[in-house]
Amino acid sequence: MGRFKCGCCDQWIDEDEHPFVIGCQRPDQYFDVPEHERGRRIRCTNDLCDIDRKMFFIRGVLEVPIKDLVLPFQWGLWAMVTERDFRRYLELWQKGTGQEEEPPFMGWLSNLPFQYPKTKTVEVSIHLQPMGTRPSFTVLSEQHPLGVDQRNGISLERAHHILADFRSRKEAEMATPIVITQPKVRRNEACPCGSGKKYKKCCGA
Repeated sequence: MGRFKCGCCDQWIDEDEHPFVIGCQRPDQYFDVPEHERGRRIRCTNDLCDIDRKMFFIRGVLEVPIKDLVLPFQWGLWAMVTERDFRRYLELWQKGTGQEEEPPFMGWLSNLPFQYPKTKTVEVSIHLQPMGTRPSFTVLSEQHPLGVDQRNGISLERAHHILADFRSRKEAEMATPIVITQPKVRRNEACPCGSGKKYKKCCGA
């Protein structure tokens, strides 16, 4: 693999150390299911997911060209598909061959990159790739900004800004304190410490 010099930061980058990649670990609908119900209602791997045997998702890659750069910006996203296409994909997955010969099929993005306006549905064409490579997503809308960027490309400066914004968001999430709230105990109630005494004569004294 070759190396190239970034025009924004002047750093040399190896092509096999792709810096412009952001991925979503699960479909957005995964988090709509209460955490204590997920084990019962959801079957999910790093590439396939179904919820309640009614909603089916596959994980793929949506590439956005970066102008004046060989490498594209890669978004690792999930798309909702029909049960028929999901099972066909699973069949080819288990077979281990023939994926790239399958005709493209329709899907709807489950995750939308945070840099783009939220819309209810963004249709994509899904192209299966050779075994070991995730499917490729192509936005069908000619008006949606993500589709415009996928066709026309983005500047290297904007690619850097997207990465910086993403890192700032992750750092903010990690720095957010976890607040544990406890129910208020009345003074004449039993103390929650388990002493058997009233709260006012124990921890609430």
